[in-house]
Amino acid sequence: MKRNQDIKNAIKNAGLSNWKVAESLGVHENTFYRMLRYELSQEYQEKIMKIIEGVRSTQNE
Repeated sequence: MKRNQDIKNAIKNAGLSNWKVAESLGVHENTFYRMLRYELSQEYQEKIMKIIEGVRSTQNE
């Protein structure tokens, strides 16, 4: 499996854009893309997954 593929799939399945996740994370979209090039720590992956859930739930309201 590619690096951080679970995060990329979660963003796609939630119907979100990377920039929305990056904005919620407090980083620029380009920085977020660069972060995903390398394997993230488990803690940071969990943080991003929570952000994806949060953004998705606010988008569905």
